[in-house]
Amino acid sequence: MILRNILFKTSLQGSFLTAIACFLLFVGLHFTGFFPLQQHRFLYFPIYLAGILLTIKYFRDNLNHYELKGWQGILMGLLINFFTALFYSVLVYSFLRMNPNLLAEYQNNLKALAQAGFEKAQEESDKNLYKGILEGVGSVSVGEVSVDIWFKTSLIGFVMAMGSGVFMKRTL
Repeated sequence: MILRNILFKTSLQGSFLTAIACFLLFVGLHFTGFFPLQQHRFLYFPIYLAGILLTIKYFRDNLNHYELKGWQGILMGLLINFFTALFYSVLVYSFLRMNPNLLAEYQNNLKALAQAGFEKAQEESDKNLYKGILEGVGSVSVGEVSVDIWFKTSLIGFVMAMGSGVFMKRTL
């Protein structure tokens, strides 16, 4: 029972630190003039993977006496993935609420992409699709953007977490 509590606590601590590191990259990209919601959307995934690996390694080497079973690694990777995605999306949500200009810029970029697609569309069904997108872009909210970030981060992180958990396995 004690092992699960240490595993859970370490997963929470590691996921919180990983989410903060990813968020600092997000803020840094924003203030240096890059656009972290579109062109550089997944630039934080190397930090994300490093956070998962380093947290599992810390648990294995320092708290579990150089031993990590497969189920522990996978469980820990999944916990880190879930909580990191949750913390990161909450941080991005609060940042977007404080900076409404960033959301407006995101909506303008989406409109420009949809307009370019509409102009390139040759068939009527494609034009109708882009018309629907153009009408819906203005109603994109901060909550929808943060849920989108949470979902995509969780989905890609799931694969990284499973691989990391199996990769870091070590039994004596």
